[in-house]
Amino acid sequence: MGFQDKAFADYKYRKWIHRTDNLDYFDFAKYCKLNERGTNSHYASILNVLDKSANLATRNAVKKASKLFKERKGKSKSNGTSEFYERYNKFWNHDTKKDEGDDFEERVSSDKEILNDDVALANRLRKRRHETLESLNDSFMKQLESDAKKVI
Repeated sequence: MGFQDKAFADYKYRKWIHRTDNLDYFDFAKYCKLNERGTNSHYASILNVLDKSANLATRNAVKKASKLFKERKGKSKSNGTSEFYERYNKFWNHDTKKDEGDDFEERVSSDKEILNDDVALANRLRKRRHETLESLNDSFMKQLESDAKKVI
């Protein structure tokens, strides 16, 4: 099945988005190979972009995935500790009594990765904008020369 959105045209993890059937968090975490904070940041961004889709099936899949993703923080409303919470902590090797604030170096590293991704995307967009302007300028100048030759 996969999910499609033009916003992911230059996105680093677009291949995963296009091949996934159910927006499985753990599948994404294995695919992207980032630390916990980086994985969560990218996964949340993907869900936010897809949630704006016009496709009802996509929005429903996002709602389901978002609900599960929120359970990583602790208890679900209905039955205490959720299965997703247990699996999440096992995946990231959390001691459930440990405070996440202890992972300062991991968070800094993740923030640097995210910043580097953002800078790389901005540079690609800047380069594309520059190439577009050059192309428009070339077209304009050719048309101007052609019109000038017709007048003379």
